[in-house]
Amino acid sequence: MQARYLTELIDLYNAEGIHGYFVFTFTMPDFVHRADPAFDLDKAGFAVMAALEDGTYRPKQAFRAIADRHTGAT
Repeated sequence: MQARYLTELIDLYNAEGIHGYFVFTFTMPDFVHRADPAFDLDKAGFAVMAALEDGTYRPKQAFRAIADRHTGAT
């Protein structure tokens, strides 16, 4: 849902000739992604990188969608 929302906005901004925008937050370490949905705080966060329990990060679909819009992959 986050990826779809961001790409819709990016496409709208491009169509209107807007040359820059701010996209959410890179990461939210306090909103850790967990396999158990009952404890997955990441789904309530706006970051484009998921903070994992081991302290590392991984790109979310939203990160890839933004990257695709800027590299011409879509």
